[in-house]
Amino acid sequence: MFSTLGVQLYSRKISVGNALNQQSVSTQTSATVDTTNAINLICSRAVTCATTPLIERITEDGQPRLLAHLPAIENANVYPYRAAKRRRPPADDAIIHSKLLEMSTLGKVAKAQDKEVTVVCQPVLIDKWDKADGTCTARVFPLSKTELKRYRLTVDCRPLNNLKLLADADGKFLFVPTNASGQDNTCKGNEEHVYKQYQRGATVLLRDIPGDHLGYWSKVDLEDAYGTLRVPSSLSRLFGTVSTGPNGQQYVWVLRTLAQGWRWAPLLFQLAMTTIIDEDINPVLAKAGLNASVIHVQDDVLISSSDIDTGNKAFIIVINILEKHAGFTVNREKSQEPAEITSFCGLQLYRDTYRPTPSRREFTDATYNWALQDFINCNPVKGKRGKKKAPTTGDLVRDRRLQWLRSWCGVFNYLSGHLSPEAQRSLNELYSVSKIYQDSNSTAEDFDDTVKTVSSAFRVLSDFYLSGVIPCAIGNDGIATLIVSDANADSYG
Repeated sequence: MFSTLGVQLYSRKISVGNALNQQSVSTQTSATVDTTNAINLICSRAVTCATTPLIERITEDGQPRLLAHLPAIENANVYPYRAAKRRRPPADDAIIHSKLLEMSTLGKVAKAQDKEVTVVCQPVLIDKWDKADGTCTARVFPLSKTELKRYRLTVDCRPLNNLKLLADADGKFLFVPTNASGQDNTCKGNEEHVYKQYQRGATVLLRDIPGDHLGYWSKVDLEDAYGTLRVPSSLSRLFGTVSTGPNGQQYVWVLRTLAQGWRWAPLLFQLAMTTIIDEDINPVLAKAGLNASVIHVQDDVLISSSDIDTGNKAFIIVINILEKHAGFTVNREKSQEPAEITSFCGLQLYRDTYRPTPSRREFTDATYNWALQDFINCNPVKGKRGKKKAPTTGDLVRDRRLQWLRSWCGVFNYLSGHLSPEAQRSLNELYSVSKIYQDSNSTAEDFDDTVKTVSSAFRVLSDFYLSGVIPCAIGNDGIATLIVSDANADSYG
């Protein structure tokens, strides 16, 4: 157990009873061990350091910025790693090199010697013009500076997201980057739930806004927000990448900013945004006497205000602080000035209420009929680009109906918190049917019996959606909930 945790035990050949009587327990963290009393210790940590992530304020070329630290990773011994080069079209290689050159002028990456970089991963070119169906506009090179903004570049962090703790021949512990194959379950520490960090969602944040700060909404759009947050050289050495120049020479680079795709990046960015909002923005808003609140989910920044004049003042204050105190670049064309209606993280806000943003897919009464026929006839569900394919059992009825159930349960679960009791019971019935198709002992007769249940539950959910989704209230000043309705055959008020 201890070796798995990275703790090495060694004996001084001292009796445990005597040692415990002589030595009191201390929780103090120290970088060195007192050699005078070392003989009384049964075991000790070889290296001790703070592990709490933190945000530091720095000044870079006269511009105040935020620097993210993660000591647990910075001080770790990581085995050198070099990812295999990928085959790409010549145009993609040229665009990647041009993008890295542009990023270097902005201080986001830096050229490095291969010997100075611990981990070198392959670059990932993100095309903003890619469509959900997998199609995109053809990539060409050369291209202008304006056309270069079409692309964003990060590194494939999967080897860093799958660090395995091993010991070398000398008994020293070190982390080894590994490719995620999806088949290796030998290291429990790599399970996804171990690394996921809780962050408050949009609905929780909205409910915490004071009632006298509600009425108008404005949004601030940040360009390449992750690329604004700097990281120390001890982290940069883990985020190396390569490009091929016009002369065929390979160049090595290190990221000086937070890498998208790294499993710790959302947590560090969350801390950075919380720092700038709590320590800079909120005090200025309070000093100005403005009834306004600022919340964010990652780089989505939302400002609530009691009136449009207050909203305009808060909007200007927030933009100025984000630009001058943290070095963010605000896209004013995509930012939204105060208005009664806006969208935020999949929610549609109107004054002091919110509801899920209407689906882009048209949903009519006919949708129920063809969707139910897809379930009965086991028609395949069209997959989404980038989504992993679900494992198959070879049973066509089981696999396709389970895929259908997962898809539609996800659609209606999006309305969680807005469903009526009857609709919620129907959604639970669909989840119960899913378990039947997941059970390897279920028979064809069991599958046939589910059609009636699915038809009834899906009908209730469809009717609920078509009748209109009930909005939820925003704010934390309520002391009770009162529902008033007109008298009819179904309800009495």
